[in-house]
Amino acid sequence: MTEGTLKRIVTLGALTGMRSMAGLATLAASHRGAARAAMAVAAAGEMIADKTSWIGDRTDPLPLAGRAIMGAGVGALVARQHDDSALLGGMLGAATALVTAHLAYRV
Repeated sequence: MTEGTLKRIVTLGALTGMRSMAGLATLAASHRGAARAAMAVAAAGEMIADKTSWIGDRTDPLPLAGRAIMGAGVGALVARQHDDSALLGGMLGAATALVTAHLAYRV
């Protein structure tokens, strides 16, 4: 895996740790079509829903699991775009999202 691919996975994983849809929305922004618009709407919806009282803290088990899953997806997608291991990219994306979620919560 190249340094550029690693940096992209870590960056998008970190965004995902702060806002669960931000990594996918950022990744989709570089593409054309319906996915781009759908991810922008999903990211806005997630931001609004996150401010409600029925969504727990980002470090609660369910929201944290969601961030890990989204981080894994982003990492796997980026790795596959560069013909690298989706498993390794997914693990790195998930780990980065988890660490960043905890750091952002404490900040």
